[in-house]
Amino acid sequence: MGAGFDFSGEKVLVTGASRGIGRGIAEAFAAAGADLTILADDAGIDTAAAELSAKHGGKITALRCDIADRAAVKDALASLDRIDVLVNNAGLERIHTHRRARPRGRGDLRPYHLDQHPRQLLRHP
Repeated sequence: MGAGFDFSGEKVLVTGASRGIGRGIAEAFAAAGADLTILADDAGIDTAAAELSAKHGGKITALRCDIADRAAVKDALASLDRIDVLVNNAGLERIHTHRRARPRGRGDLRPYHLDQHPRQLLRHP
């Protein structure tokens, strides 16, 4: 986000923000003045929040939960009064034995690898 982007007063939630692309996205929103909440399932999220706050100032809130756990997500998000921008960067994966995970062809990859994450999050209880 560099110069010209101002997210002051906007409440932004970035998932998967403890490292990698999510951390970079969180960095950009912090630099743009967002009221930032970052979420991940590892302890690195607390370190990320402290480092972003020290570098950019502003309010950076760290939430630690596993997005595959619906109850944990609901509890974590209950503390937020609103979300103006959501960057859903966190990913899910299934672990299978080598024999089961081996795709038989290109068609086997698309539904499993590309559609699993949205389906899991959008499925109603």
